[in-house]
Amino acid sequence: MRTKKGIFIIPLSAKSSNAPRCFLCGGGRLTDYAVIAQKPARETDFYIKPEDYLRRIMVCRDCGVFVNLHAYDLDHLYKGVYNQATYGDQVHNTYLKIRSYPQENSINKQRIKRVVGFLKDKRKGPQNTNVLDVGSGLCVFLGELKDRGFKCTCIDPDPSSVQHALDHVKVDGAFCGTLADYSSDQKFGLIAFNKVLEHIKDPVAVLADAKRLLAEDGYVYIELPDATGALKNGKIEGREEFYMEHYTVFTEASVRFLANRSGYEAVDVQAIHEPGDKYTLYAFLKLRGA
Repeated sequence: MRTKKGIFIIPLSAKSSNAPRCFLCGGGRLTDYAVIAQKPARETDFYIKPEDYLRRIMVCRDCGVFVNLHAYDLDHLYKGVYNQATYGDQVHNTYLKIRSYPQENSINKQRIKRVVGFLKDKRKGPQNTNVLDVGSGLCVFLGELKDRGFKCTCIDPDPSSVQHALDHVKVDGAFCGTLADYSSDQKFGLIAFNKVLEHIKDPVAVLADAKRLLAEDGYVYIELPDATGALKNGKIEGREEFYMEHYTVFTEASVRFLANRSGYEAVDVQAIHEPGDKYTLYAFLKLRGA
């Protein structure tokens, strides 16, 4: 069936003829952790009828990642439905509002501080570092970097996000689509996936694909929801880290697994508690052997 917003729903039965597989390592050694049969109050409303809402959260015994299993077709959400459901027609106004937050209340300003600080330590400044942001959304991250003089390019599947990035953020390049569809001779000193890979069923393939665009001495920056921190601070049903649009929820070990399986070396992996009560793991990656 299809909801009024166009999301396909195939109700998930308690028993399936197909054994579930891990989205990260592909293994089948999954252990049940929780069954969520009611939409959390703060989860984005994708107009799923209450009687159709059902998902299972399992943990992989091989790589340690948590997986969100359900039968809702979310693949097309980020082409416009997600932004519409989350921001309505207020993309630019929401961008300005977030940019105005003070340092202590701003996830993005704190992100910018650690990313720019890391690049500075590696002697990578605005003059010699091109940045590619994959899944740029509101493009707040690149807005801050543009103000610091970095040359910035974004990729996002939502046309409204791309148009906003061009018209208001004034990025140097923008592509509407996915990383797999993006082709460029340019190499980037930093490629960022800010809370993106958890929305993808095959994060290893996407992260590995970024290598073709990364400068030999470049870095990839990733942010992912932190299962360990979240589970220590609230019931799983109410934790944003485990909302239905997150196919994977990570531990430090599974972040390192993701990096290694994708062809990188994790230079630094850290767990943080962000404004808005978000538990996040961030990591800087470099090409293996670089």
